[in-house]
Amino acid sequence: MARKIFKRVGVRRERNLSDLSDTKEGLNNLLDTLIDEAGNTFISEDLDPIRNIYAEGLTSGQYQKVAGSRTQYTKSNGSNADFKPPITYQNRLDKFKVFSGTPRLAGGNGLTARYYNNDDIDISQVGIFTGTPFQQDNFWEAGNFAWTGKITPMSDNSNGGIEWEGYYIPTITSKATFHYDTTASFTFDFQTEGYTSGINTYTEHMRVGTVPVSVGGNVSFGGTFTTSASAAGNNIILATASKRVNVAVGQTVTGPGNIVSGSTVYSVSQDGNTVTLKHPDVVEPDAGTPAVTGSYSNTNTTFYSDTGVTTKKEYTTYVLEEYKRYAIRFRYFVPRWRSSASTWQEIDSDSQERKADINIQKNIGGTVTELRYNHLFSRDYDFSDDAKGDFPIFVDNSVLFGGTTTSGIGNATNSAEYVKVKSTKKIDIKYIPPTSLSAITKASHNGATVSGTPVIIFPNKSTTGIEIGSYVFGTGIPYGSRVKSIVINEYVLIDNNTTSTATNTMTFIDHRGFVKRVTGSTSGTTLTISNGNTTGLKSGMIMICNGSTKYTGITTTGSTTQVTMSESQGHGTRALYFYEGKGLRNDSLLQFCQPQIARCLSLVGNVAAGSNVLTVSSIPPEASNGWEIRGFQFDSGTTITLNSPGTNQITLSKATINDLLNGESMSIAPAANGDRTLCCPPVDTSPPFTPTEEGLETSTNFPNLKINGGNVRFDEINVTSTGINVVNYTDGDTSNRYIPINTPSGDFKLLATT
Repeated sequence: MARKIFKRVGVRRERNLSDLSDTKEGLNNLLDTLIDEAGNTFISEDLDPIRNIYAEGLTSGQYQKVAGSRTQYTKSNGSNADFKPPITYQNRLDKFKVFSGTPRLAGGNGLTARYYNNDDIDISQVGIFTGTPFQQDNFWEAGNFAWTGKITPMSDNSNGGIEWEGYYIPTITSKATFHYDTTASFTFDFQTEGYTSGINTYTEHMRVGTVPVSVGGNVSFGGTFTTSASAAGNNIILATASKRVNVAVGQTVTGPGNIVSGSTVYSVSQDGNTVTLKHPDVVEPDAGTPAVTGSYSNTNTTFYSDTGVTTKKEYTTYVLEEYKRYAIRFRYFVPRWRSSASTWQEIDSDSQERKADINIQKNIGGTVTELRYNHLFSRDYDFSDDAKGDFPIFVDNSVLFGGTTTSGIGNATNSAEYVKVKSTKKIDIKYIPPTSLSAITKASHNGATVSGTPVIIFPNKSTTGIEIGSYVFGTGIPYGSRVKSIVINEYVLIDNNTTSTATNTMTFIDHRGFVKRVTGSTSGTTLTISNGNTTGLKSGMIMICNGSTKYTGITTTGSTTQVTMSESQGHGTRALYFYEGKGLRNDSLLQFCQPQIARCLSLVGNVAAGSNVLTVSSIPPEASNGWEIRGFQFDSGTTITLNSPGTNQITLSKATINDLLNGESMSIAPAANGDRTLCCPPVDTSPPFTPTEEGLETSTNFPNLKINGGNVRFDEINVTSTGINVVNYTDGDTSNRYIPINTPSGDFKLLATT
């Protein structure tokens, strides 16, 4: 009998478990062998977090950098443990997004790019493109484009064009210079200076290669403009300065016989009408080899180039404010035009070099760098408040360097918008009321402004004395404007747009303690305002003007045009500045201390205990008869009666129980309104104690101190007594009384007896 031959074939590696009847079960059997912890398993479902993740472009070393990066916490015993459920990378990204919001600072997605086929180009049109874009995206990267074929696979051919549009957001306050280097025709538009909304968003600064010109029987692209030259050299003058937007570096120039054949444009004035040429035999303009051999006047001159020839142009913006968005638009296109016979003409650019290289110089004196996409934002980018994260909202509502406005933070009338300010440490207020006009005048400079912009440029190249926060006064400066940022010896930005285009003297005033500025005059103790009003002024503030007496205090009278001064003085009409008289103004009691429910009286002269008549600086209104007067110097239930008019005296229903000092503040209020002493904090805060050089001591009238509720807190206590023997505690001593002492270390009892 023949022997049987058995052939055994196991699971073949290259089939990746496909030869098993149950591939999932087979995988589970393999994975579970990797776990040796009792009660734990390793199965196929545990691989779900990494399914559909591909290793393309990643090395094992890069994977190893991720290893051990899980989020852990420290337990009470000092050991680390994983969070359960685990905190994923997506969790972290989501948390970051909540914190930062939709990025609006160097977090752009690139300009909106619209692609057009050749049939949608008409260089005679202002907008160049006449049809509908066949494709739209945000592809930009670094603004460096080079094409060996179509501008996009969906294009009909190598011709066509692109329009990039959106917003540029600078990260520093400065001018910016945009550089456009291309081998085709191009335009560049930037937001009009002073633009707020509506039409005229853009001002065109580049428009090159949009007019066909005939040169030697061939069609090139550029323009023909009237120019002149005053002498031999390298400079020619455009008769119409605005035509400079059509002239680019690298264009060939032909025209009058005084211009050497083959000369090219070397530079173009941005603000004037000068074009500098270069002789074809030199690298840069050379007076010894001039491109212009002699003078000529008002002669047609053609500037041109062919597709495939590099031309470039640059534009330096006005001063841009950091983190503010500005509309921007670039165009690139291969020309298409109508001939004299009204037939469409185009060129074949397939064999030509085609590129568009856009760069930026972000600040004055800086280097030219790539204009990266993260500083550019698409047209539909979400800049709404809803897209802001926690941090941008925090910054928007923070008190930045230079302080707040005169109204402070929070809402003075709407309790829903109150802002709580809390400090765990002492508040150090270093404010010292100013004494003279020179003390508050930080600087005075000639400044140039452009209406609708927040920029003040200094022709004298000096910002000496100016501080962030300083108030600015001058022609075209809205009232209340303050310095927001400073570019040393160049310009400043204020927090309002200017209203005139001119150069005027600007005065910069110290913002610390500033309340308002008006125009007015003084006579005796009366200050009269001729331009402005008394809104915002309060008693106790000080007035400063040219020639004013130090610490001239004011008292409001209810008038909209007058206040009372102290000291008496006389000045003609001039600028009057009002400042706070104290470093801290507390408005928290304004509603609690309304005049109809509480009044303050100021004592004139010293008054001994046991007196019934007080002289005050100003008599309260008739309606205050019968109001209660409160304080440590008065017995409970003491009311006042107004004496005869003109005496400034009041009579008390009960005699004073403590001495009063000259200038003491006293609170009066109807009995039904309760204690309103908070409205008039006393000048002398020692009662019921007597002040001494060593500190406070109990008075002879009140030798015993009794505390009904509350706590007495102190760092150290010393008890001095006479006629009492103080002995140490010994066994057998008893006491049925004690003084509780609460300390951070616990509660203690000081034994006592009667």
